[in-house]
Amino acid sequence: MSNQSPSNTNEEPSSGSKFTSKQQGNNHTGQTVGSANNSTVMRDTMRATAAKGASVETSEIVYTTRLDGMDWAALKATLQADAFYDGRSPEQYEQSFRQSHLVCLALADQQIIGTARVLSDGVCSAYIVDVWTHSAYRHRGIGSAIMRLLLEHLPGQHVYLFTDDAMRFYEQLGFRPQPTGMSLVVGRWLDSGT
Repeated sequence: MSNQSPSNTNEEPSSGSKFTSKQQGNNHTGQTVGSANNSTVMRDTMRATAAKGASVETSEIVYTTRLDGMDWAALKATLQADAFYDGRSPEQYEQSFRQSHLVCLALADQQIIGTARVLSDGVCSAYIVDVWTHSAYRHRGIGSAIMRLLLEHLPGQHVYLFTDDAMRFYEQLGFRPQPTGMSLVVGRWLDSGT
């Protein structure tokens, strides 16, 4: 694997900066543990509220913008098993992620449980795609953490995304509906002719 970084931004959080979020009764506390070569690794310890207000650590989530060591066949298999597969081959996933402006992966026990990536000109327009949290990990704030990490790196940009079933989730992050949108597949889906 190449150590090429997909990020073109210089606005990384400093090492040691704190990350906290709360969603649906779960507390998340985390810390950026590395920031180099335009990449970020953040650890997020998920805690569930137990009886009498005690906290119990349930698992550690690592958020990263790095792609080194990525197993693209495993990503495809995981997405396929979780009904989030769109027909791309492992090689096409690698090309899609590596050619993105910025990516974020969430990992639990070294397994990918969340993804999102940004297509951007780095100035005024960005489009967020491939936003996914494994169904076994949903409603724990992981998708929100991924989105917030990405949005931090897009100051001043008009950020757009498409969703057909998660309007409320994105509205809670500050997105507003724009009812007019159009799309076109040039030729045949996933056939670049090469």
